[in-house]
Amino acid sequence: MNWKLFIEGFLEAYHLRVTHRKTFARVVFDNLALHDAYGPHSRTIYPLRKVEQLAGTDLTECTARPSLSFIYHVFPNSILAVEPHHVAMLTAVPLDVATTRIRHVALATPEKLHRPDLLDQDVALLKAGLLEDYAIAESIQAGLASDANQHFTFGLFEGMLTHFHRALADTL
Repeated sequence: MNWKLFIEGFLEAYHLRVTHRKTFARVVFDNLALHDAYGPHSRTIYPLRKVEQLAGTDLTECTARPSLSFIYHVFPNSILAVEPHHVAMLTAVPLDVATTRIRHVALATPEKLHRPDLLDQDVALLKAGLLEDYAIAESIQAGLASDANQHFTFGLFEGMLTHFHRALADTL
């Protein structure tokens, strides 16, 4: 896949129900995310379904991390995924127009290592979801190779994709 397809998968939430039926769709709301841009960089916050358990709770007593997934796009080709029990650093390294090497490093603090079961679940979920994304992106790449489409239009739920591609155009 082209490296941009990899990055795009992190910047919108509407594909979760279809692409990630067995993984992320079970823990994240479909098509619900908050987006912020910082120059060419961005942050997307995905509320996890367990956030509903906080209803009626004094929110001053809570921390956000256990109930949210924070995705930081470090322009142009890196993703920092801050998950409840680990942080993943992913870098897309283009090898050619249709091939990308993904470097994925999972980080955990010593206190998270005291609950290896939760850490392992967290990392396994992200890895399984990434495999689903890779399969879809490879399919999209095969379709792009047909040259059937010369232009693409981003839709209402793709604001961060528009931001990403605008930043690429400005940089180039």
